[in-house]
Amino acid sequence: MLELHNLHRGYRNECNLKIFRPLKWNKCLEEDAKIWARQCINKTEELEGKRVGKWELVGQNIGLTTELYDVLNEWADGAYFYDHETNKCNNTELCNKYKRIVQRNTTHVGCAHHQCENFPERKKNIVVCNYAPSSTEDRPYVDGRKGRCKLNN
Repeated sequence: MLELHNLHRGYRNECNLKIFRPLKWNKCLEEDAKIWARQCINKTEELEGKRVGKWELVGQNIGLTTELYDVLNEWADGAYFYDHETNKCNNTELCNKYKRIVQRNTTHVGCAHHQCENFPERKKNIVVCNYAPSSTEDRPYVDGRKGRCKLNN
């Protein structure tokens, strides 16, 4: 999961965007994600003001999936709904999930998954990822491009 997060952050580097240090895995963020995933609630926890490990502000992505890694690719597809120039999102939920992955000030991630039998249809796996520190900045990164560059999602 960490490798895939950093792969998606790396796509932005191909466009010379001035950000992206690779994320590091954090056990406290993972343990908190496990607790949330085991509850089988497909709703983001209110994390504002909640301390997780050494962080007071944590971002969280939650998704349902049949294949664990597909959900991260779906979150990253939020890039298609984000316009960096105007800082606007066409699909706020998916766009915000993307922005959490590529947030320049985020340095750590911890994820967990759980199989939930009470979920409908085939999507039985819930995936929860916590990001820290979460940032309240409007733009997730500084655009270092000269002209436009197509993102390789």
